[in-house]
Amino acid sequence: MLGINDEKDQGECEMFDITKCANDIFVCCISGCVNELFYCLLKKNLLYNKNVRTDNGQIIQFDINKITIQENTDYKDVATTIDTLNKDINLDEDKYIYHGQSIHRLAFEYYECNFNKDYKSQMSPQIVDIFNDKSSKNTAFNITLKDVQATDAYDFNKLYSSVLRYCGDKFGWCSYLPTDYIEPYDKNIKTGFYFIETNNVFPCRANGWYCDIFVCDALNLKLITHDDIKYQIKSSRMLSSRFLKIL
Repeated sequence: MLGINDEKDQGECEMFDITKCANDIFVCCISGCVNELFYCLLKKNLLYNKNVRTDNGQIIQFDINKITIQENTDYKDVATTIDTLNKDINLDEDKYIYHGQSIHRLAFEYYECNFNKDYKSQMSPQIVDIFNDKSSKNTAFNITLKDVQATDAYDFNKLYSSVLRYCGDKFGWCSYLPTDYIEPYDKNIKTGFYFIETNNVFPCRANGWYCDIFVCDALNLKLITHDDIKYQIKSSRMLSSRFLKIL
């Protein structure tokens, strides 16, 4: 572990043979140390943009000379918990391993290994093909101004996970079964996805499959009509809109 060891004097440090550390992970438990080290090395032109991770605007992981340097303030709790969990596991392939997870992520791994997984969809091949098709991947909208070459891109850290955790619509999350299928639209919108034929390209992306709440909003805003909705894939099961927050 890279960083100050509470059991040693701050002036005492452990030396490593750098040639034997290839592919190793050095974990720092002190918040901010990895960020400071990253920029110190950057000023010396010793870094490349490889395997860099950020959290709240701070660098928490980067690679240098085939070594991963990582910040994880939960590391001691995670390592201790992994040791405790593995005491009752005999097969090596079933044992928990450290891969940079927080204590919350480790708790989720434990949940997945030991509790009901009914929240996962089990789709028929036909439904899988639909969700893998470009016609279903229409929620992201990128815009380029005419005759202007984009020079910058912005990523809002943790926005995606926040959206997943705090989904607040009445439809919740789809949890499909192999028996779910495509059928003509019946003008009764429930949890599921719906195929729309439209020339609208904003906020719609022309013809394609759209989720329940988007279809409702588009109808309320009169961007589409019920006649524009041709097919539906309703979900036999629905998970609470706050399900991922609970996990």
